[in-house]
Amino acid sequence: MRANDLEEKERDLFMVEVQKKVLSSDANLMARQQNEMSALRKKLEGRMNERLKLREVEHNKILQRY
Repeated sequence: MRANDLEEKERDLFMVEVQKKVLSSDANLMARQQNEMSALRKKLEGRMNERLKLREVEHNKILQRY
């Protein structure tokens, strides 16, 4: 009976540790995805700004011709 109680306690502790690892892994994954999303967003904004500048330069060239 005592062995069964010890086994149950060990199983409970093991499950708690597994849950902690899963939660930690999920948190790391979410943080990594947020970082990737931020990097992609910055990259996209940079490209959009570059295209807007090129568009403005082309517009000014056209205006100077006419």
